[in-house]
Order: sequence, then C-alpha cells, then structure tokens
Amino acid sequence: MSAGIRRRHVDEQRKNLLKNQVNENEETQRELEKDVSLLRPLHWKIIAVFYLTLIFGASFLHKCLPEPKDPNREETQFSENRAVGVLQELSDYGWKPAGSYNCEELTRNRILKELNDIRMLNENVDDLRFDIETQYVSGCFDIPAHDTEGMNICYRNVSNVMARLGKGEKKDQISVLLNCHYDSWPTSNAGSDDLSSCALMLELIRLYSKNPHLLHRDVIFLFNGAEESSLLAAHGFITQHSWRHEIRAFINLEASGSGGRELLFQAGPANQWLLNSYLEAAIHPHCSVIGQEVFQSGVYPGDTDFRIFRDHGRVPGLDLAFVQNGYWWHTEFDTAERITQGSLQRAGENVYSTLNHLLKSPYLEKPAEYADRKTVFFDFLGKFSLVFKNI
Repeated sequence: MSAGIRRRHVDEQRKNLLKNQVNENEETQRELEKDVSLLRPLHWKIIAVFYLTLIFGASFLHKCLPEPKDPNREETQFSENRAVGVLQELSDYGWKPAGSYNCEELTRNRILKELNDIRMLNENVDDLRFDIETQYVSGCFDIPAHDTEGMNICYRNVSNVMARLGKGEKKDQISVLLNCHYDSWPTSNAGSDDLSSCALMLELIRLYSKNPHLLHRDVIFLFNGAEESSLLAAHGFITQHSWRHEIRAFINLEASGSGGRELLFQAGPANQWLLNSYLEAAIHPHCSVIGQEVFQSGVYPGDTDFRIFRDHGRVPGLDLAFVQNGYWWHTEFDTAERITQGSLQRAGENVYSTLNHLLKSPYLEKPAEYADRKTVFFDFLGKFSLVFKNI
C-alpha cells in the first residue's frame, strides 16, 4: 500500500472516531436533558413558592406582634405599657459595663427601688412571701474559649440582686429561676440586651405579687450585674448563694437584637419535659435547635448565662432571646425606643404562661430522674412546632 493510500485510511479512521465521540456526547446530553426534564416547570414553580414563603413568611412574622396591653383590673395580664416605663428609665442611664457607676449605682439601685416598691404595695396580700437580697461575690472558674485550651477567669465583687416569691410559709426546697443581666456591653445602653428582660421580670413580679395562688413553687428572680464580662455574676450566684441548692429548672432571658419574636434557641440538656412545658404553654411558640448547635459547636464567639447554670449548677433550662435587628446589638443604637412595639408583650405572655405551667410540673420533684436523650426541635413559621428525640 502506498503512503498516500495509508494517509487517507488514517484520516478516515480519525473522522470516524471523532464522529463516534460527537454521537456519544450528543447522547449523553440528551440523557442529561431527560433527567432535568423530570422536574417540570410546575415543579420548579412549587419549589420557588415554597422557599419564597419561608423567606418572606419568616420576615413578615417578625413584624406580626401583639398590641401592647395595659394592666387589667384583676392584675392577671402581662402589660408591656407598664413594663416599658422602668425599661426606658434604665436604658437612659447610658453605657453601663460591670463595675461602672452607671451599672452599680444607677441601674442596680433603680432595680432595687422598683422591687421594694412592689413589695411595699403588696405587703398586705395574704399568703405572699417576698424576699429581696443583694450579693457581692468573688471567685474563679474555667470557661471554654473558642480554641483547644480554654481559659481561667477570676473576678471580685461583682453584683447581683435577687427577689424570691412564694406562697405561705416556706415548706419545701424546690424553686424555679429566672435570669436577666443589667450590665451592658461597654458601648451600649443595653435597651434590649438585656434590660428588656429585666423589665419583663419586674412585670412578672408585679403579677405574682397580686396572685400568690399561682406560686405552686417558689420563683427566684436573678438580676445579675456582670454577664457581658464573661458570665461572672451568674457563676457567683449559682456556685455560692444559699438559694442555689433549691433550683430545679431555669429560664434565661437574653437578646441579640432589638425585639421581634423572641426565639427559644437552647433547651436542656436532655429533660424533654422542660421543652414540653414551653411547647404546651407558650401562646406564641418560636423555637429552633439550630441556635443550640451553633452555640455548643464553638463556631460562634459568644455565650449566655445558660452555659453557667447548665455546667456549674447542673440545672436544666430554657434559653430565649430577641433576635430581630441584630445589627444594633452591642452598639450605641441598642436603646429602649428602638425595641419593636409588641415584642415585650409577646415575650412576657410566653414566659408567664410557660412559668405558670412549669410551676405545676411534677417533674420538678426530681428532674434528674427524667433526663433523657437530646431532642431536635423547630417550628414552622410559628404555626406549629416539631420535636424529634435522638435515638
């Protein structure tokens, strides 16, 4: 065979090979198009509507808040309109980091005055037991940092204000703790983080002072003065105050934004009965386990007093926080007037209903015996909640 013939033969083989490759590519493309075509245009529309509903629905619900209420005649209704009076006053004291004059003198003493005023107004209420205490405490403890080694913290003379409400003579050693903090980030008025929670607790104290029949167990209200400086005051209380041994559950009230729907983002550890108390009683439930996973993973460089009560007090609890408008958090813009109207009303109604339910719970007798597996929990657009127990 001559060289020319061999060359034409090779060229034909190359053309056939290229043709076969083109045919294979076209066939592959047709297969891919066939797979994609399994999702019809209608399917894509449904998917788009679903995700748009999640995005805009969640945004809308943050603005869908109850109207602030006045106190009712029977003093059984949480009132945002009454609570914001002292909240505005506390916020107006300005920046109040732990140890500062604004924190220790102005804010702390104003809370003490409000507590004493409430007690004086209700000193003739039958069966009401109302104790107020202050604490200056020092100590040291280890706290996990967001690295492999953690750190040791020592503190001196951090402040706490406590109120304890009960019915009749003190008979048992069981109580529930509510916690807020009145110190601020060094450059913040702390309107939402966390004076809104302190104002909420003061309003609950007013309600229970008028209705001691609701106090099936004692309630301890802790106003702590050093949270922003590494959770110091909560540690001082839960490790050194005499009331600590009687606490069987707690509710921690926090904020990482200025209002909106408060979010239950940590629960437990384990003790699903405690989560159930919230799900069964809260008027406007809003919860997600994602926050718990983020906090406990160490990815987020922050924490709440929930960790202290859980790790150093060995007490199960619930952690709730405002999350709307987070860009104001820890800034000079976190003032009382920027908190969305209705936010405090919503949170107050939820906490009041949950606490009333919790105070009647038989699980408070020996909560450690009912510890169970961790749970996954979340709600769907605030309409209903789902809970899954890990197996």
